[in-house]
Amino acid sequence: MAHVEPYEPRPGPGPNELRVLYREESQAKRRREARPGLWMAVAIYVLFSATDLLLVPDVALYTIMARFAVGLTALLTLEGQLRRGVATQWLDITCAAAIIFGYVGWLWPTSLGADRQAVAYYMVFGTIFMMSANLFFTFSFKTSIITSTIILCILYVVNYFVPASLTYKMVFGTFYVSCFTFTSYVNWKLNEERYNVFLNALEAKIQHKEATERG
Repeated sequence: MAHVEPYEPRPGPGPNELRVLYREESQAKRRREARPGLWMAVAIYVLFSATDLLLVPDVALYTIMARFAVGLTALLTLEGQLRRGVATQWLDITCAAAIIFGYVGWLWPTSLGADRQAVAYYMVFGTIFMMSANLFFTFSFKTSIITSTIILCILYVVNYFVPASLTYKMVFGTFYVSCFTFTSYVNWKLNEERYNVFLNALEAKIQHKEATERG
């Protein structure tokens, strides 16, 4: 009777290897989601032209032109990058830049509106861009934090120059920081959860492979 060697399970990948594998998988996922994500974001961004017409009608023409210009530029840039097969990191940078320039493109003409009270309250919509960086796109945590921090800084600069009461500035300044903290924390938890899902899926795959090898 032939001697059968006892089955010895192969050692699994180490922590560094796991991080590399996860990074590769997350990059592939972000690459797949970049196009539909940006197209949807631009569509929503342009649809907000309706609020421009309602809240800042005197400068709505300029805000709407800015929305279309930023949206079209972002989409053309991303499509060109996808055709050239650029690295996923550059796709993330394009989407992050679209968020930042989309915010600035809307904010600058809006701040010139004649109804200062409407402009002051409309500024709160800027937090939507911060939420987009942290929750809408599946950026890496570092990219999300950098993007949302830039938006937060712009918000604070604008909040300083908006002709409003000190109470308004304090309330909305606190709201900006709270929004930044909350969305960043949720983003961090989502990234941790994605990594845990990846580990569970990888473990299940390894166990299935070992069971197949054992026969």
